[in-house]
Amino acid sequence: MELWWGISNLVLLFVSNIMTLHTQTLFKYDCTTIPMAQTSIQLGKNGVTENFIASLNNQFKYHYQVRISVLKNAGENEVRDKNKVQELSDEILAKLNAEGINYSAKILGFTIIINKWKKDRE
Repeated sequence: MELWWGISNLVLLFVSNIMTLHTQTLFKYDCTTIPMAQTSIQLGKNGVTENFIASLNNQFKYHYQVRISVLKNAGENEVRDKNKVQELSDEILAKLNAEGINYSAKILGFTIIINKWKKDRE
């Protein structure tokens, strides 16, 4: 019985050491160097301002995709409708694409999802 217990402990110790080494090689990069998938910000009552575009550009340094939640009081009108979300999306894309980098947008309900592309899309 003691021999079996000793062998099983050695096997568990060996496997745990291998998993630790494997985990260290998988996670040797920190999140500041590798662009992550997506992040989320909110568009409020001030609407699309220069500060909002600057914060979007800052988010695109580390993320390929940004989800923008359009709040009820976004923009000048406090009426929240789908056409207003489409206008806000077009305005954001016009200001982002002015920098020469290609972006695209998709609207899901009252959320605008903006993707940054490395190459120009045809």
